[in-house]
Amino acid sequence: MEHANANRVKTAIVVVSVAGFLAGLAFYVAGKTELASIIWFIGVVPALATLLIDIPRSVAQGDAGRRRRARNRVNTVSVNQSLSSYPLATL
Repeated sequence: MEHANANRVKTAIVVVSVAGFLAGLAFYVAGKTELASIIWFIGVVPALATLLIDIPRSVAQGDAGRRRRARNRVNTVSVNQSLSSYPLATL
C-alpha cells in the first residue's frame, strides 16, 4: 500500500511539473513573460521539494549507489553465466 501511495505522489509531481511547464509556455508565447515565470516556478517547486527531502534521506540511510551496485552485480552475473555456457572448444 505504501508503494502505491509513493507512486501516486510521484505521478502527481510529474503532472504538476508538466502542467506548469505547458501553462508557462502558453503565457510566454502570449507575451506575458512575468506570469510565465511565476507559473514555471510554481511548477518546479514540488519536484525541487521532493529532491531536497529524498536526497538527504537516501544518503542518511546509506541508499546512495545501491541501485548501481545491484545493477552491476546483475550484469556481472549474466556475463559470467554466458561465458561459462561456452564449450571449452570455442575458447
